Amino acid sequence: MRFGANRRETKPGLPKGNELLPALTATLDLTGMSIGLWLAFYVLARGYRSGITLRGFIVLLCIALFFFGAYINIFNQIPGSAAWRAVLLITALFFWYDLTRKLLPISMRQRTRVLRWASLFLAVATAVVLVTVPNAFLGEAGNSLNIGRMAIEFPFLLYAIYMIEISVAMLFNHSLMGKAGLSRKYRYFFSATLLAVVNVAHGILSLAILPPQSRVVQDGLVLASIVVLGFSVARHQTFVERRTTFRDLPVSGLTVLGVSGIFAAAGLALDLTPEAVGVLVALAVLSLASYDFIRVALDTVLHRRISRMRQQLLRIARGSGDAALTGAGITAGLRSLCQSVQAEEGLVARSRSGDFEILANYNTVSEGTVFDVGVDLKGDLVEINGRHPLELSWVAPCTWAGETLAIVGIGMRTSGGIYNEGDLDLLTEFADQVALLLHLEDLQVQQSDRLSVLAAEYQAGQVLLQTGKEAILERISQKPDAEVVSWVEDALRNLSDYSHLGRSPLVNYLGVDGETHLDQGRRLREKLLEIMDVMRPSEKRPSEPLPREWYSYAVLYDAYVEDVPNREIMARLYISEGTFNRTRRKAIRALARSIQETQLAG
Repeated sequence: MRFGANRRETKPGLPKGNELLPALTATLDLTGMSIGLWLAFYVLARGYRSGITLRGFIVLLCIALFFFGAYINIFNQIPGSAAWRAVLLITALFFWYDLTRKLLPISMRQRTRVLRWASLFLAVATAVVLVTVPNAFLGEAGNSLNIGRMAIEFPFLLYAIYMIEISVAMLFNHSLMGKAGLSRKYRYFFSATLLAVVNVAHGILSLAILPPQSRVVQDGLVLASIVVLGFSVARHQTFVERRTTFRDLPVSGLTVLGVSGIFAAAGLALDLTPEAVGVLVALAVLSLASYDFIRVALDTVLHRRISRMRQQLLRIARGSGDAALTGAGITAGLRSLCQSVQAEEGLVARSRSGDFEILANYNTVSEGTVFDVGVDLKGDLVEINGRHPLELSWVAPCTWAGETLAIVGIGMRTSGGIYNEGDLDLLTEFADQVALLLHLEDLQVQQSDRLSVLAAEYQAGQVLLQTGKEAILERISQKPDAEVVSWVEDALRNLSDYSHLGRSPLVNYLGVDGETHLDQGRRLREKLLEIMDVMRPSEKRPSEPLPREWYSYAVLYDAYVEDVPNREIMARLYISEGTFNRTRRKAIRALARSIQETQLAG
């Protein structure tokens, strides 16, 4: 930045002499503003309904505004701005304290209500005094690179008392976490709080006691503390509230800060004023953060649609008789699928003597229409490359015990693009669920024929069947947590490495005991094999070629337990590489869902 250039020398308050300190201070403030803004909107976008996230957002936003004000003040001093920056710090520290209080168990939180209200009252009183007392900060004009000075009078004493009180209150909350056995869980929050407390102590000493101190040290401590705090909130969302994935944080950070750095370099290359460069960088970060917020919001809407589709299938199973599997019920589930993958049309058609009869439709021909699908239905997913009479692009067979009961077909995407891997996975999962429902319906019809004579047996079988349907669909409608899926996949890839398994998050998630991490790894392996064994369709594995219901278990067991090469497994099952990969992903999700149920049951 062009500190000391001729066009800037006439402005009051601009630092004179050595340009290194002004450049370092300005760069630190601009970096702190960018990181603070990014972290604030990052955590807000991924967890705005969480009390922890909202408090973290306010803290980070206040610190970002503090850095922005300090940066502007280097080049264009505004009288009285030091008091307002102090108010931002007061606000940030109060909500930081309230964040640490929110981490406490509810019983302990109730015991600190009086302390919270006292801290709030003291924060408001201190802020009012600082902005209403004239010249609360001494020598503000021309002092843009050093920490502001205060006379040892009432404003300073009140400010110091508040800062000491809020710091002690935050540390007190962390001591309560220790008593509740939460110290290890919230150790990163404690690290951030400790940095903030050290910064408070340095700031109080520098305000009135020590000789004038450069802002570099204090601003560096503030920046370090908010970085650790933002990381702590993001980690809390990942591992506790599970609102995001942990690898999302560095990718988002590198993207936003990299782009804002490009904007800053462009502003300097265009010879903009430092103030204009700061505003340009702030607008760049806000633009990217706003886009990220909207993207996450749209993803949330998509996930809700998928959830509604699964809930619709569950409601179908809770019905009774054929009407529950036809008409409006299954049409609503199909509609949710098509909206989720953005398909123009879709249908569910049941097999009828070699042809297919439409059971439910979305923007296509009416129910009851009989047609010939016209393609070979081998595999779990078929792409229709040529033109189809019903405008279908992809067809997923609904098979049970090697028999194709129905098909689920979708047309072109509304946007004209191609379906991604996640869309096709959702299509095959929907087809599997429809196959299960149709199989249950067949069982119900078979029982109805027998129970025309045995009425009592019919009622008992109906209750058992209905309960089984609800239990099965309740299980398959639960989407496994993405983080648990990644833990399971990592554990399967290292199934024979007890040292690696002993460090897996699944050890704590499943409560696996062991004297050493090797013991924990060994027992986790046994636990995974035990849960995997539940997925076996029957006790004895049939000879090859295996029926379709054995695919998921066979892929998991052969690939991860027996270490059979993927090519050999595909040859055994007579499936393509794409079908193998989809089967493996579906099997890993099923295993993760079973692990979640085991954890909830425990």
